[in-house]
Amino acid sequence: MINNAFNQANSASRQNLFRLGLIRAVVLAGQALALVYFSFFKPIDLPSSEIAWVLAIYASVTIATANRGRVNIPIGNKEFFVHLLVDIFFFSILLYFSGGASNPFISYYLISISIAAIALPRMYTSVIAIITLGCYSLLLS
Repeated sequence: MINNAFNQANSASRQNLFRLGLIRAVVLAGQALALVYFSFFKPIDLPSSEIAWVLAIYASVTIATANRGRVNIPIGNKEFFVHLLVDIFFFSILLYFSGGASNPFISYYLISISIAAIALPRMYTSVIAIITLGCYSLLLS
C-alpha cells in the first residue's frame, strides 16, 4: 500500500515535470521566433546576441529536463521547486534584455506562481511568489 502511494506520487511529479518541459519548449520556441522577427524583419534594437545566448542555455536546460524525466529516480517537491526557480531566473534575464517590466510578457511570471500553487505545498509556493515579486521589482528599477 505504501509502495503504491509512493509510485503514484512519483508518477504525478514526473508528469508535472513533463508538462513543465512542454511549457518550456513552447515558450522557448516563441521567444526564439520573436527574437528572429524583431531582429531581422522588424528591428527594435534588441541586444540579439545576449538574448540568443540566454535562449541557447535555456534550451540546454530544457533538454536536460527532458532527459531527467526519463531517469528512474524519484522527483520530489524540492527538485520541482528548483525547476520553477530556473524558469523564473531565465525569464527574468530575458525580460531584462527586452524591456524589463514594460515588456508585455511580464505577466508570464504568473504562470510560474500558478504552477507552484497547483503542484507544490504552500511554503514552496510562497517562496516562488516572493522571489517572483523580487525579480519583478528589480526589473522596475
